[in-house]
Amino acid sequence: MTIVENGKPVALLIRPDDYDGLVETLETMSDAELVADIEQARADYAGSSRFSVG
Repeated sequence: MTIVENGKPVALLIRPDDYDGLVETLETMSDAELVADIEQARADYAGSSRFSVG
């Protein structure tokens, strides 16, 4: 829900679980090492029919 003042959006109301998801995504995306690990895992998975951990 958008709250408007004088015809301009000034605030948003979102459900707490949606907010928590946004915060978690921002925390993940701000961790460069974690993002690199995720990208590498995706590339490994896409390039092989086998997936190994270790």
